[in-house]
Amino acid sequence: MQIIRNNNGTDTDPPLYHDKKTAHHYWRGGFSPEAIRNIKWQGKDTLHGTYNGTNYDYRTLATNAATDWNGTTGSINLIENGSGNLISVHAWDSVSVPGMSPGVAGLMQSFRLDDNQDSASLNKWIYANVIVFRDNIKTLNLTIPQIEDIFIHEFGHALSMAHVCGGQEIPSTNPPQLYPCNTDPEYSIMKSGYCTGTYVTGYDEKHLKERWLS
Repeated sequence: MQIIRNNNGTDTDPPLYHDKKTAHHYWRGGFSPEAIRNIKWQGKDTLHGTYNGTNYDYRTLATNAATDWNGTTGSINLIENGSGNLISVHAWDSVSVPGMSPGVAGLMQSFRLDDNQDSASLNKWIYANVIVFRDNIKTLNLTIPQIEDIFIHEFGHALSMAHVCGGQEIPSTNPPQLYPCNTDPEYSIMKSGYCTGTYVTGYDEKHLKERWLS
């Protein structure tokens, strides 16, 4: 999930670039190209503690998720605990964002300088929050790999990656069937839903490069 907080306190959907051939989306808005090359993030204290009597520690999962995006291109690097961080990573007990569905397990919330969705400055963001919600993680009975997937997915949003539409059909099936997420030849971590043991794929790398390096 993702949301943009305007400087007047209202929320909007991000402007999209839609490539009809690949059905992949990425946003025109985002951090500046200069910031994205070495974008600093910090894990907050809420990433570890006790929830409903159970100890948890999501800091390692957040680190693994950021590392998974690193190396996809030679020009984008998520740096942990850098001073002047642009991305704050949280684990909140429950969804407390106005207008958000109560059932979501993760969210990227970005804050920008202006309200003009077609701004020549590409709606440059000033900072972002990556958030997972412990109550829904527990309710959905998500596994550790699935929780890490949520962090990867939300970090992807912070890199201006939006949801991929639909799925790929398995050839010669009648009626048409979709590949399971882990065997889809064009699987993307930016598809909605919960899969197990997934990661940033070559498909994601391709579109990340198109967004930032083309």
